[in-house]
Amino acid sequence: MLLTACATSMRLAGRWSPEWARRTTYWAPLVRLSQGVRVTVMRQGVVVDLDLDGNLDRCLYLSGTYEDAYLRFLRSELRPGDTYIDVGGHIGLDAFVVAKAMGRGRVVCFEPSPDSAAKIRAGARRNGFDFIEVVEMGLANESGTLVLRSDPAWHPGDSAVRSRYNEGDVVVEAPLVRFDDWIAKAGLDRMDVVKLDIEGCEHDALLGMRESLRRMRPRCLIVEVGSIRLAQAGTTAEMIDQTLFDAGYERTGEMMLENVVYRCRRSLLQRV
Repeated sequence: MLLTACATSMRLAGRWSPEWARRTTYWAPLVRLSQGVRVTVMRQGVVVDLDLDGNLDRCLYLSGTYEDAYLRFLRSELRPGDTYIDVGGHIGLDAFVVAKAMGRGRVVCFEPSPDSAAKIRAGARRNGFDFIEVVEMGLANESGTLVLRSDPAWHPGDSAVRSRYNEGDVVVEAPLVRFDDWIAKAGLDRMDVVKLDIEGCEHDALLGMRESLRRMRPRCLIVEVGSIRLAQAGTTAEMIDQTLFDAGYERTGEMMLENVVYRCRRSLLQRV
C-alpha cells in the first residue's frame, strides 16, 4: 500500500520534474521498500511485468517513465510494416512501445537471459503483439557461449546490468551467434531500425552484422556507447563509429543519454 502511494505521488510530481522523479527511485528507503516486489502494470501505454529489485523496473514503476526522449524517438521513427531489431530486449519495454506504434510489422528481440526472454513473451501475449519474436541468444562476431555475470554494485537480480564484463556471480549461459549467420537462416527480408544495448558488447555484435547492414541498409541504428562498459570490453565509441562508417553509416548528432543515432551516409544515398 505504501509503495503504491509512493508511486502515485512520484508520477504526479514527475510531470513537473521528470529528472527528480527518476533520481528519487534510487533513494535507499525506496530501494529497501521495493525489495522482492513483483508487479504487472500499465506503463507507457503497454502492460509490463516488473521486478522492483531492478533499477530500470523500479524507476518505471515509481516514476511512470524511463528514458522518455528515447521512447519518443522510437515512436516517431517506426512505421506500420517495418521490421525492428531489438538487440538486448530486457523486459520488452522498447519492443512493446514500438509494436504499439507500428500496429503491424515485425519485431525481433535478441535476449539471452531466460527470465527476461520469458517476460517479453508473456508481455507480447498480454498486449496482443503476435508479431514480436524472441531469440534467446546473444550476438557477437563469433559463435560460442555467452556468460553473463551480475554487477556487484547492484542487486543480484537486476537483469539490466548483467554483462560479460562484470565480476559478480555467473547468472546466465546462452548461445552466441553472428547476426549475419542467423539472418541467413531466419528468412528476414528487411530491417528498418536496429537498436543495440548490450552492456559493452555492442562493438563485437556490430562486427558480426556488417554484411547485413551493407546489404539491407536499415535507415537507422541506435547504439548505446556507455564509456564505462566499452572500457571494460576494451573498445571505444570511436571503434564503433569506424565500424559503422565502414558499413556505410555515420552519426547524425542525435543522442539520448548514451544512445547514439546513426544513419546511412549521404554520399551513399546519393548513389542509390
